[in-house]
Amino acid sequence: MVPHHQAALEMARIAQRRAEHAEPTQMAAAVLRGQPGEIA
Repeated sequence: MVPHHQAALEMARIAQRRAEHAEPTQMAAAVLRGQPGEIA
C-alpha cells in the first residue's frame, strides 16, 4: 500500500503546480496533509 500512497502524494504535488482553479488545489492540499500519516 505504501507505493499507492506515495503515488497519491506525487499526483497531489503535480495538481498543485498545474491546477488552474482553487478546488483541485485545495483537494491536493488535503491529500498532502492526510497521506503522510497513511505511509508512516
